[in-house]
Amino acid sequence: SRFSLKVSDNLPVMISADRLCLDRILSNLLSNAVKHAVGGQVSVTVDLRDGDELRVVVRDTGPGFSDEALGLLFRFQGRPVDEPLQGSGLGLHIAKHMAARLKGRLLVANGAEHGAEVTLLLPKEAWQVPEDEGAEPDEVDLSGISVLLAEDVDTNREVLSQMLGHLGAIRHVACD
Repeated sequence: SRFSLKVSDNLPVMISADRLCLDRILSNLLSNAVKHAVGGQVSVTVDLRDGDELRVVVRDTGPGFSDEALGLLFRFQGRPVDEPLQGSGLGLHIAKHMAARLKGRLLVANGAEHGAEVTLLLPKEAWQVPEDEGAEPDEVDLSGISVLLAEDVDTNREVLSQMLGHLGAIRHVACD
């Protein structure tokens, strides 16, 4: 798959958001896009909508969502039974939950001709850096904390394991 990133000039230099929520959302959206766009293209566009709503759009050139899949989106294990690709159907369910924790929204649509488009919208209060906050956000420290990571998608498992390692966690990894 080919990957492209387009970042608007009007973005702030720094945003402040719940890092683990944002990481999980983006990890799930990108993993899904790469999985479904086998040999195709994945593009990410980041900009500000109406001057204060942070918008991240992930598009792929895969087959898009079937009518059945669209009806099951965001449900726990909301995946059609006859879906040919691996996965549990939890990715968008988790991403929507995390977006809501950030006071944001997750929108899903099929492309005009093919592919899928998933958009994360975060209001200014979800990402704006308070004026009295220093230049560097506080780092989460999980040093010495034991974490069980259970994830069935290899890519997600690797990304999450690396994130937890960066935060100092002792990782115990399971594939399901």
